[in-house]
Amino acid sequence: KPSPGKRFDIHLAGTHKVIRLAGIDKLALTSEESLDDWRKLGGDARNAGASHKAKKIAVILPHTTLAATIIGAIAEGALLSRYEYTTYKKPKSRNGNDVKEFLIIGEDLSLRGLQPVISEAEYRAQAVSLTRDLVNCPPNDLQPADLVKAARAVANSARSRLSLQVL
Repeated sequence: KPSPGKRFDIHLAGTHKVIRLAGIDKLALTSEESLDDWRKLGGDARNAGASHKAKKIAVILPHTTLAATIIGAIAEGALLSRYEYTTYKKPKSRNGNDVKEFLIIGEDLSLRGLQPVISEAEYRAQAVSLTRDLVNCPPNDLQPADLVKAARAVANSARSRLSLQVL
């Protein structure tokens, strides 16, 4: 029986294709507070696809009035699921096995209206990844001057509206 958080994989006979069904709470369709559930769904979909060496992943949305917000959360979750701290090790070799396309399918989706939502998801994922990198770095390798340098890079980025004052 489908329920929130449950997942079920269907392996298509004679192929290497897999369909993953994921349960989501009914409130997630109407509530802004449930965006974390959609982020988890996006990350789970990308990770499941990558583990099956899928080149293309599609998330099919039910009809909902929060489509743009939900799509942003799904995209953010998929992007965040790729995070890997690689400062002291080689990045995992993907050997061309990484997901090439991540599709979000739903009713009445306008690309024009979704581009800002996707851009915001990319920006948030980059910010979270930078934060994770800074937190994961041991204190003997992240001196105060290095932290200031990272803060300046963020403040000077094209999209930033921040100013920086080092005391």
